Amino acid sequence: PFLDHNLVNYVNSLPSEYKVNKSGRKQILRDTFKDRLPESVYKRQKKGFEIPLQAWIGKNINEILFSDLFSKNYIENQGVFDYKFIDELRENWNSPKYGDKIYLIWTLLIFQNWWNKYINGKKNKSITNN
Repeated sequence: PFLDHNLVNYVNSLPSEYKVNKSGRKQILRDTFKDRLPESVYKRQKKGFEIPLQAWIGKNINEILFSDLFSKNYIENQGVFDYKFIDELRENWNSPKYGDKIYLIWTLLIFQNWWNKYINGKKNKSITNN
């Protein structure tokens, strides 16, 4: 229903205060479905939508971090990244202060696979076999 152009046009014509309340919630949407949602869903706090990267690559993280794409030789020959940064990323992976570095590793992995495929003309096994 959210892709129906009539609904989209109607909602776009409404004043902003109807669509989002002071807390930033999509109140009109919530109220529209109030009688169809369990109270626990209707009243719960907003949750972000995160990609489950830890689940996707967590068990293979060491394999990824120590793969050819992150090796000193590859990084230095590639000339795009500072190997010291990649090495620190590896060393700090198990640190309690690690934070959201999984996203950085994912981004680097995607870039390295792109580089390998389109710049080096190779297809890397690390991402196609998972």
